[in-house]
Amino acid sequence: MNKRITWIDLLRIIGMIGVLTIHVVGNTINTLGLSGTPNLVYTVICQSFYFSLPLFVMVSGSLLLSKDISYKEIFLKYIKRMVLVLLIFGSLFTILEEYFITKTIGINIFGKIFNNIITGSLWDHMWYIYLMIGLYLITPLLRKYIMNSNKKELVTLLAIVLIFTIIKTDICNLFNINTAIFIPLGSNFIFAYLLGNYLYNNDLSKKSKTILHIIGFLSFITIIILSICDTHEFLIGYTTFLCTAVAIDVYVIIKNKEFKNKNLSNLICELGKCSFGIYVLHQLFINIVYKWLKIDLILSIPYTGLFLYVILLLIITFIFVYLLRKISIIRKNLL
Repeated sequence: MNKRITWIDLLRIIGMIGVLTIHVVGNTINTLGLSGTPNLVYTVICQSFYFSLPLFVMVSGSLLLSKDISYKEIFLKYIKRMVLVLLIFGSLFTILEEYFITKTIGINIFGKIFNNIITGSLWDHMWYIYLMIGLYLITPLLRKYIMNSNKKELVTLLAIVLIFTIIKTDICNLFNINTAIFIPLGSNFIFAYLLGNYLYNNDLSKKSKTILHIIGFLSFITIIILSICDTHEFLIGYTTFLCTAVAIDVYVIIKNKEFKNKNLSNLICELGKCSFGIYVLHQLFINIVYKWLKIDLILSIPYTGLFLYVILLLIITFIFVYLLRKISIIRKNLL
């Protein structure tokens, strides 16, 4: 059994809390409705946690790109797990959504299941599963490049990918221009994936950390300002420079943190083990509460309710996933 890395699990937990916050707030705004000042406040809170997704990708890059991995292992272990998640939970989510809307389940549900899985028309959070399948497919190739490159070459690659997959997109959107020069990479998350591996395997100087802290802090403040002003929203999306900079800062702050309290370390470890399952299943409980029970702590207990909702959702989903993982076949092949 692989030894757990506590600070990596802590990054997963931070990312998970961010994702829960984003989806809880998003469902409140879209399903139950918010307006005026509460809508503004919760939107700012929601967008302040957008760094969670590049942080997750950085964690995956840290681990997967740091070990020799073959396409056989990629397909039989990692991609198989994601495909099973899409088939099983994609089917479940499609059936539930159909019931929420029509209150009935007909024979045509099988066609909808197939269409939704193929086109990605599932609950919004499932896009991450498709993203990871794509990243898995190029992992052995990236690993070979990393193993045969020196530090300078890796930094150069990171700089090129940063410029042409993130900064280029931000600048083009900001000034409403387009450029013909591009790198044929399918996702702006490539940078976060590669950078996670670089930061995992290299210790930064104190000066470099200070610079990253300053950039991360200024990026976070800029995200808040843009959210309040409700302008240039495209600059604070998951793959933008600002959100990536915050994710990098969080990663650098948490890296190599040690916890002397054994009970705390064990709790972080267990939450880390369940983080993927929590990601997949948390929307199940959110949709049941919003679309079936039609209740929301955010509306009934303003502001404090968001904190209570996220904590309760994390606890409930964690317990559910923890129990599911007691079943060997689910633990090894699904969650």
